[in-house]
Amino acid sequence: MFTVEQALKSVNSYFHLQNFIIENSYLFSDTAFKVVLNLLTRLDYGLNNAYAVMSYTEMQENTMKHRGAIQNAIAELEKKGLLR
Repeated sequence: MFTVEQALKSVNSYFHLQNFIIENSYLFSDTAFKVVLNLLTRLDYGLNNAYAVMSYTEMQENTMKHRGAIQNAIAELEKKGLLR
């Protein structure tokens, strides 16, 4: 169970990340930007680790990009240290 302080810290971290990505959108390719925004909708702070899960099929439907483009975008985001 989260304390109020822990919950606020998680929300604050989420918004800092979201703001960083939006303010620096020029650093990402079109597909990488769409991928990261979709993953943000799934962000969860369970076990004090931020993680997001989305299938390739769902990502393709949400971004209107093909699987290869999504894989390249994920590689780009991993290189920039935003995904593991």
